[in-house]
Amino acid sequence: MNRRYATDADASTIAQFHIEGWQRTYHNIFPSHVLENLDVEERTAQWQEIVKDPRTITELLTTEKGRIAGLISAGPVRDPFILSYDSELYAIYLAPQVQHKGLGKKLFISMADQLKNQGFASMVVWLARENPARSFYESFSPVTVTEKVNQYGVEDIAFGYQLSEISS
Repeated sequence: MNRRYATDADASTIAQFHIEGWQRTYHNIFPSHVLENLDVEERTAQWQEIVKDPRTITELLTTEKGRIAGLISAGPVRDPFILSYDSELYAIYLAPQVQHKGLGKKLFISMADQLKNQGFASMVVWLARENPARSFYESFSPVTVTEKVNQYGVEDIAFGYQLSEISS
C-alpha cells in the first residue's frame, strides 16, 4: 500500500471513490434517490477545489497498481456556526478490502498531526448519526459539538476533538 498526497489530476478518481464510499456507507441511511443520483462530474468539481486549496490536506492510499484504496481529507472548518473548532475532517473512506486493518486509525492520527503542524488546534467531523463507522470516530473520545437534521431528513452529529489529545 502506498500513501501520497492527492493532486488535481486525481479529482475524478477521488470523486468516483467518494461516491462509492457514500453508497456503501449510507445505503440504509440516506434516501435511495439521493445515493443513486450522486454525480461524478459535480463531485469531481468539488474535489478539484478541495485539492487545489493550499489550506487543505488530501491523502490517498493506493494499491501497487495505483488504484485508490483509501482517502482522507481535512482543512479549515467549513460550517460558520461551529466557532469552537478551527479544522474539519472532510472525508475518510477505505475500500472494503483494506478496512479493519488499522489503516483508518493511522490515517486519522497522521491527519491530526499534519493539522497541528499547520497551526490548527482542534477538529470537527460531521457524520450521520447512524453511520456504521460511528464507533471508529468515538474511539478517539470526541465531544458532541452539535446535532442537526440535514436536507435529506437524516440526523447528523458533529464530533469535536482537540488535536493535542489524538494519539496512537
